[in-house]
Amino acid sequence: GKKKYQEFLESDEHIASNILTARLRRLEELGLIERKRYSEKPPRDEYHLTDAGRDLDRVLGQLIRWGLKHLPHSYPEAD
Repeated sequence: GKKKYQEFLESDEHIASNILTARLRRLEELGLIERKRYSEKPPRDEYHLTDAGRDLDRVLGQLIRWGLKHLPHSYPEAD
């Protein structure tokens, strides 16, 4: 549900801003997300999954479900 840089920055993962910036750029380069400007002054962008990103999201979701079923002790929240 997060779309804005600040939302990602403030999330529970506590990712450093330089790492977050690099990851968002890489995901954009790979065509998994797209950046859309929603404010010019100050410049602000939102990030949205592309079709390829949505496809990958479904695949990762299936992997997580498989892991929870077959490797439940690998996920602390599953205990």
